[in-house]
Amino acid sequence: MSSETTPKKSTVHKWVEKMAVHLHNEENKRLVQVYLIDPILNHVMERVFPYIILTCSLFSLLVILVGLTFVILLMKVSPHNGYSAVVNPISIPL
Repeated sequence: MSSETTPKKSTVHKWVEKMAVHLHNEENKRLVQVYLIDPILNHVMERVFPYIILTCSLFSLLVILVGLTFVILLMKVSPHNGYSAVVNPISIPL
């Protein structure tokens, strides 16, 4: 590495350390949360929320359809309707 990049790294490192020290202050943490983090999260949730609802609805519909299919299969296989789930095996004389 060249010696030109070393001062930039040390300057950036000092800047990051100063920011970390300032962010340990409770008032600064609250300000960052109120004015930066909360608005970003609110915006993201507003944009993503319809897709979450759509995904939950489709998943619920899928679960209901699988349950109905299972019930229909059980009704067709039950011995009360004359159908049997067990097939009589063919006996082979020895």
